[in-house]
Amino acid sequence: MSGMLLWMSCFHTPSNDDEPLQQTPPSAETILVQIPYYGDRKNCRMTSVQALAYAEAIRTMESWSSLAEPEWFYPALMDVVGDGVPLLFLFWRSELGLGYSLYGYENGVSRRIDCYDSLSVVSRNDELLLRDIMDESSNEIYVLISFFRISNGTAELVSETFFRSDYVDYDAEDREYRYYVDDDEVSLEEFNRMYFDLTKPESEIETLIRVRHTANVPDGSFSTLLSREYSRDEAVQLFVDYTDAL
Repeated sequence: MSGMLLWMSCFHTPSNDDEPLQQTPPSAETILVQIPYYGDRKNCRMTSVQALAYAEAIRTMESWSSLAEPEWFYPALMDVVGDGVPLLFLFWRSELGLGYSLYGYENGVSRRIDCYDSLSVVSRNDELLLRDIMDESSNEIYVLISFFRISNGTAELVSETFFRSDYVDYDAEDREYRYYVDDDEVSLEEFNRMYFDLTKPESEIETLIRVRHTANVPDGSFSTLLSREYSRDEAVQLFVDYTDAL
């Protein structure tokens, strides 16, 4: 009889207490907190289609060199004007250097925005704009200043102004310069006046990227925002999880 009881004790009638706990999946708001956000996160209106477009942008992003394949990513959402439809800012690093890419969203797909070096949020004519300054000057001046209007996740190029100089006579011992703005020759005074008008410090709300020692690096509070690094797959998964939670 005792053997029968021992055999029967091996079988256990499951109770409600033995049922696996059903974990509540994280909400979209919970996942959004994990993504660095420039602007007011509470106003974010990123849709699942936009999030998937940004996930695809991260998955397929290529660096400026096949030898500098990005290893670590620092994604951030940027709501420059406060309309709740953010851009995707993607800072990355590899063994050979640093870089960043900026993406907008339009008609269901991400679109890369042509930014190169120093990137700032500025106020110009009572409007918040993104300003990009590409500076490849060495012995001669070679600067391109671009302004972008941001609205509903898209970036519209407002203006581009090209500043350059060259020598009057390359063979002269005391070289003189000519100065050009958009290929129109101007005086040095006019050149400086126009350059200052587009770069005056009082118009700058915040510097996001600054060039230091030939590298583009996050600046100020924006660098603090980009404090956590992700692998490419982890960065993609953030946006996929956000989509699944909506």
